[in-house]
Amino acid sequence: MMEKMGAGHIPTAVEKDPTKAFEMAGQMAREEGHQLLVIGSVYLIGDLLKHVVERDGLNLWDELTVH
Repeated sequence: MMEKMGAGHIPTAVEKDPTKAFEMAGQMAREEGHQLLVIGSVYLIGDLLKHVVERDGLNLWDELTVH
């Protein structure tokens, strides 16, 4: 269906760990020059936000502030 919409080849992978899946998807998106959209529960998004903050040495409150 996505190919009919002009999305071209869509790489696929299966990873049960959300953090690993996020990193894999991010790498795939960067390689193809695309952005990554993450959709999930508030718990999933919170866990991934925590991961990115810790990975990149960011300040959580700065990331939660609307700019």
